[in-house]
Amino acid sequence: IPANSTRGVSEPFCIDIYEASYDNASAASLPGVAPWQVADNAAAQAACVAAGKTLCSANQWYVACIGPEETVYAYGNGYEPTTCNGLDTYCYCDAAPCTTADPCPYPGCYFTCGADFHWDLTGASSGCTNGYGVIDMNGNVWEYVLGGNDTTVRGGAYNCGDSETYHRCDYIPGTWTPSARGFRCCK
Repeated sequence: IPANSTRGVSEPFCIDIYEASYDNASAASLPGVAPWQVADNAAAQAACVAAGKTLCSANQWYVACIGPEETVYAYGNGYEPTTCNGLDTYCYCDAAPCTTADPCPYPGCYFTCGADFHWDLTGASSGCTNGYGVIDMNGNVWEYVLGGNDTTVRGGAYNCGDSETYHRCDYIPGTWTPSARGFRCCK
């Protein structure tokens, strides 16, 4: 990401296009594989270092998420329940009581319709991106950042009870520890 492309970037950096996947204890950025869910920030950082990179700083992660358009979600300013993998993405819209819901899925449809929510392979939500081409910054798995911890992860996950809020580029749990924690690397 070039230094002059958006606010807050003092030096250019590269960010992995995909969430990290496992490659002999080293982080890889590949499409179509399982995202690597790790136990903590230290394990994520060690995997990035093994790949010759580091975890993204909080600022790098945020700038990559809002993209050159500086939007609320990587893909735009309004929440779209099927663009990134979240709790609403796989709502049971073809079963009662949701067969007449229009549109379906909709924000919060899981609580009415139920859903088959699950993590997806990296890159499966190809529209979950922005002008930088980084995929899945919102949803699928939470992402650790450099110097962070279990409560400073970013981006939300497939199992978030409020994907509309938790998938925002600026959301940080702060007071609670989410599950489904992964990462991506920067250089």
